[in-house]
Amino acid sequence: MEEKEIKELTSSLLDRSIDADDFKRLQIAANSSSTDRGAITHALKLAIAQGMLEDKYNYLQDKGTFQYRYFMEPHEEVHHNFSRSRFVWLAAAVAFLLIVPLCSYLYFKSSITDEPDKVSFYAPTGKVLSVTLEDGSRATLNPNTHFSFVMDKLGGREMTLNGEALIEVKHDISHPMTITTRGMRITDIGTVLRIKAYANERLSTVSLLKGTVTVNMKGTTLKRKMGRNECLHLDTYTHRFTVDKLDNSAMAADMAMMFFDNAPLSDVVKTLSRNYGVNVSLAANCTEKRFMGVFSAKDDSLSIVLEAIKTVNGVNVKKTRQGYHLY
Repeated sequence: MEEKEIKELTSSLLDRSIDADDFKRLQIAANSSSTDRGAITHALKLAIAQGMLEDKYNYLQDKGTFQYRYFMEPHEEVHHNFSRSRFVWLAAAVAFLLIVPLCSYLYFKSSITDEPDKVSFYAPTGKVLSVTLEDGSRATLNPNTHFSFVMDKLGGREMTLNGEALIEVKHDISHPMTITTRGMRITDIGTVLRIKAYANERLSTVSLLKGTVTVNMKGTTLKRKMGRNECLHLDTYTHRFTVDKLDNSAMAADMAMMFFDNAPLSDVVKTLSRNYGVNVSLAANCTEKRFMGVFSAKDDSLSIVLEAIKTVNGVNVKKTRQGYHLY
């Protein structure tokens, strides 16, 4: 690749105007020729160094050496704990773009803007994931849960949840946490709560183990302030909700526990499929049947739960090649 072309492409990359085709050309050149890669790296380092001087960035040698080595060499993980300085993030994005597949282009292109940094997590079927966030909050995600967190430069905090999680919000009265999920928007200054709200399920539930929160029902003017050991059940179809007391907060904090409080069988089979990693399907004529019970995905086998559903609801259970079918 010609020197002039390298300068033009690296310049457009740095000012965030590069398109996907030019980015691909730059990536191919960097990966196919050591000479081109050296020229590209040199051009980027010069631009970054110039930017640091212009920004009067207080560049600490030890920290800078570590970050330079990290971002100039291939790594499997992307860490989100570095300084938010514009040029450090720019160095991270530019160097990493040269060694990852093109599909990561859009993600890193958005990372070098001035927008707050968003981190996302996913717990797959049959797995539980625990994470600690930048502000010190913690979350334990149940299977098939999508979860994201963002904190702006002023300390504002926001979570988005599609699934089920036990969340311990770090106390900060000046910067309340906002949790957005199916049918609800929760304002929290520091509590422990369990939320179950899957996008494909009718019922959403909030169990508050510690502190107080305010729950706003999306699409309505309804809101409810919850206290410790209260549980709110929201029907996302009708926007109606009920609140009752938790019988056992310690049990609610155990993410292996499955609570079915007059839940539609259509929601129940989804929970079983997620937690046991086995496909459980339901006949159309059984979707409106309801089920109540408390089980542990760790201590109670799937066959025990299915037998209880069979007894209570009068349904049949058939083992299939894919898993189980209730009819």
